[in-house]
Amino acid sequence: MLPFIFTRPAALWALALCALPALIYWFRRRQKSVVRWGAMRFLAAAQEKVQRKNRLIEFLILALQTLAILCVVLASAGMSLKSEFEEVSDSAAASNLWFLDVSDSMNAAWNGGPENRLDAAKRLIPKGQTVIEVSDWRKVPELPKAPISSVTVVSDCPADPQFAAFLTELAKKSPGAAHRLVSVFSPVQNLWVSRLETTRTPALTEGRQTVELAVRNDFASSRDAVLVELALEKKDSKNAFLPVQKGEKWLKIAPNSEASAQWEVTFPEAGEFRVTERLKTRDDFSADDSRCVTIHAKEAARFLISESFQPAANVSEAAQTGAAPNLRAALSALFSARCPEVAVEKILRVDSVQDADFSALDLAAYDAVFLLNPPFFTEAEAQNLRSYVQNGGALWVFPGNQTKPETFAPLADFLPAVVSGEMKSNAEPQSDAKNVTPKIPDSPRRVAELFAQNPQSGLEAAPVFQWFPLQPAGDSVVELALSTGEPLLVLKDFGRGRTAIASIPADSRASALPLLPVWVPLVDQTLHFLTSAGGTDLATEESSRLGVPAEPASIPLSWEFRTLSPTETGEATLKKHFLAPLLFVLAAAALFLASILSRRF
Repeated sequence: MLPFIFTRPAALWALALCALPALIYWFRRRQKSVVRWGAMRFLAAAQEKVQRKNRLIEFLILALQTLAILCVVLASAGMSLKSEFEEVSDSAAASNLWFLDVSDSMNAAWNGGPENRLDAAKRLIPKGQTVIEVSDWRKVPELPKAPISSVTVVSDCPADPQFAAFLTELAKKSPGAAHRLVSVFSPVQNLWVSRLETTRTPALTEGRQTVELAVRNDFASSRDAVLVELALEKKDSKNAFLPVQKGEKWLKIAPNSEASAQWEVTFPEAGEFRVTERLKTRDDFSADDSRCVTIHAKEAARFLISESFQPAANVSEAAQTGAAPNLRAALSALFSARCPEVAVEKILRVDSVQDADFSALDLAAYDAVFLLNPPFFTEAEAQNLRSYVQNGGALWVFPGNQTKPETFAPLADFLPAVVSGEMKSNAEPQSDAKNVTPKIPDSPRRVAELFAQNPQSGLEAAPVFQWFPLQPAGDSVVELALSTGEPLLVLKDFGRGRTAIASIPADSRASALPLLPVWVPLVDQTLHFLTSAGGTDLATEESSRLGVPAEPASIPLSWEFRTLSPTETGEATLKKHFLAPLLFVLAAAALFLASILSRRF
């Protein structure tokens, strides 16, 4: 393989001009005429010596002229030596592909200078290369059909399993090519909005609502205070947001930690409102300094309970009619406690549907949807549920005696887990050896945190008689587990909404939970988590990766990995490679001029 490449190979057609000096020399030689005169015979001996010298000079001039044209053509064709990240195939159709990361984290400052990571990445790529921009690592773009010589990915290499999966899939789609990964990661100082949500949901009109906010400090050194600006706006008939309430909060945040605060807002009437949290203190990465959450202030909350059932063969099977009443009772108790001065019928609407056709339902009207004992889903039903969650909806699934491992296959991409086997049963619930109970994880999250702070709640003492084995998705969170180590409650963010799935039916014959006082706070905490999403996150996931690059061990072995140096640029390398042909041109021109001047002497 040749040790150089051409960025403009079409210019090589001009190599035909190298024959021009030889043609001119040949035609000029044919035009000479010989005039004989008498004294010429006395000069024959001396003339033969002079002719040999002149012929040598003519050939030297011809070679210099040809070399000058050759160097000019090679320079025009973009001739440059191969760099460490440039290769060409022996096939003329081969191409070098460059994948450029254009996600939000690439806007972070690079190396403490005025440019960002994206600018540094662009300077590395030489001109004339095929560049494919990537902002989402979940799917590999279509590759050119021509043979591929090399594939180079330039990114800040986030610590994300999807990034490693992208590299693996890209290598499979480009077999035989050289695979190289260039990291433009550099630690940056970053303050970012880590959380913004309501403490109670849904919001009710003519009342106060508490909004909880949190800001994280990823600075390596201490920072005294951060000013946070908050705004409440209402959407009018023209889809414009008008200001209703404003406020400011000062937060003192220690290095590498998070600080939270609460803000009381008042909804003057029913409608769609937006709460926005914005940092007034800017840092090296401002794409995550703002976050907003949409709140629908309503006269009443509305929930949908969909239940599918068939008569049980015996009493040991999971009951069908107990799940829906247990949920309705928990919701009624919850809203009665929130607004004791108002009749619960005025602030709570619960629609119970048997064997609902989700492809025809307007799910956007509901604050949350409960699926009890679903047997199957059509593709149209799955698509409607997917759109509902993606647009900010809340979905909570409880399995039942009709649930099979294949039931949730159409929903697998947005559910936090799927059923991986048949229902398990504790045949002797009174036996201590076989007693199965809920278990709070060592690091409790949003739902389990309340019960970890109140060990006398009775959650971990509630016996469980029947449950399903669950297989959690990679990006989900196991919020509660069973004493057997299997998941009990799994949560997941999807789009602007959230989903949850329990491994036990919502029935008193599957567990004692619906009969205990802990049932209402469990429903309250989980429902609050599901319905408090609805926000617009601005690169919050990207911000968490700013100071955590991918470990070399997480990069596939087939990829050659290196970090971009502060002084390395593709443009500088290209200009340096042009210097050689330019010097040839100058040297040839100088010699050609010297040969012409020598003829006069």
